[in-house]
Amino acid sequence: MAFINPVADFVTKYVFDPCIGQICYLVRLRKNIEKLESKTRELTSKKNDTDSALATAARREGRIPTEQAKEWLDSVSVIEAEAVWIKDEYEQGKTCLRRLCLDCWSRYKLSKRAVNLVEDVDYRLAMEIGALSTSPPPKRAVQLETTPIPSQRTARKALREVLDCIHDDQIGIIGVYGMGGVGKTTIAKEVNNQLQSNTNFDIVIWVTVSSNPDLSGLQKRIGERLGLLDLSNCSYETARENLLTKLRGMKYVVILDDIWKPLSLEDVGIPRPTIENVGCKILLTSRSREVCSDMDAKPAILVAPLSKEEAWALFVEKSGSHSTLPKIKPVAEAIVECCDGLPLAIITVARAMANQLRSGGVGGCPTGVETVGHWC
Repeated sequence: MAFINPVADFVTKYVFDPCIGQICYLVRLRKNIEKLESKTRELTSKKNDTDSALATAARREGRIPTEQAKEWLDSVSVIEAEAVWIKDEYEQGKTCLRRLCLDCWSRYKLSKRAVNLVEDVDYRLAMEIGALSTSPPPKRAVQLETTPIPSQRTARKALREVLDCIHDDQIGIIGVYGMGGVGKTTIAKEVNNQLQSNTNFDIVIWVTVSSNPDLSGLQKRIGERLGLLDLSNCSYETARENLLTKLRGMKYVVILDDIWKPLSLEDVGIPRPTIENVGCKILLTSRSREVCSDMDAKPAILVAPLSKEEAWALFVEKSGSHSTLPKIKPVAEAIVECCDGLPLAIITVARAMANQLRSGGVGGCPTGVETVGHWC
C-alpha cells in the first residue's frame, strides 16, 4: 500500500488540480469580467492623469513625451480596446436565448482571456514610468529676420561663395569680412535660414559676438541651442567641456557674427573642424580681414559695397517711387552717393525719407541738392 500515497499525490498535482483550475474559468466568468472592468477603470484613470501631465508640460515648457511614456500610453490603449472587446462578447452572450450561444468552450476562453488581461493591467499599473517628458530636440536652425537680397548682385555673389564653401568638405572655417553696414550679417542670416532644410547638418547655431565678448554668455547661448539649459550654473571650464562633448557628436554649423578681435574657439567650447569631424563648419563675420586670418578662416570672402546701380535700385525699393519724382530725384541720388554703397545706410535713410515724404515732403519739397545735408 506504500505506493498509493505517491500515486495519489501525482494524480492530485497533475490531474485533479489542473482540472479544477480550468473549471474555475467557467464558473467565475462573471467575477473575472467584473474584476477586469474595475482594473481597467483604474488603469484608464492613471492614463488620463498621465495625459494631463504631458499636456501641461507641453503647454508650459514645450516638452515632449519620453519614449518610455509613449510606449506605456500605447500599451494602455491596446489593453483598453481588448477589455472593451471582452465585455462586448460577454454582454452578447448574456442576451442570447438561455445563454446557448455562449457555450462552455466560449465561456472558458473568454474567462481565461479576462484573467490574462487583468495580469497585463496589474503590470502596467505597477510599472514605474520615470520621467514623463523631455525637452524636444533642437531645431536644425532658427529662422532669423533679415532683409531680402534678390536685387543685390554683389550680396548674392558673396552668398553663393559662402554656400559653396559650406558644402565643400575640404573647408572648415569660412570668413566673411567688409566695412560696417556692408551686409555681412544679412548674408550670414541668409545662410542660416537656407540651412534649415539641409539634412547634412544636425544643427545650425547663431551667436552674435560683438566688440566685447563675454565667454560665459557665449557658452550659455550656444548651450541653449543644444538643449544644455544648466550651463549658467556651471563653471567656465565645466561649460566648456560640456559644449565640446556635445558638439563632437554632431554635424554642426556655428555662425559667429560681428567678431572684432580673434576668438579662441576651444576656450568657448567649439571644436575646431578637422579631418576627424569633416563636414562641421564655422562661419564668422568681421570688419577685419586680419581677424579672419588669425582665426584660420580659409577662405576669407570680401563683401564689397553695392555698385552705383544696385545702390540706387535699393534706395528706390525702400523709399518708394516718390524718390524718382523730378523735384526729389536729384536729392535722392546725392543721398545714395553719400551712403558709399552700404546697404544698411541706404535702407535706413530711404525709410526715413519715405516717412517724411508721406507726412508732407522733404524740407518743404526740395528742389536741389542743398537739402542733402539733412540726410547725410
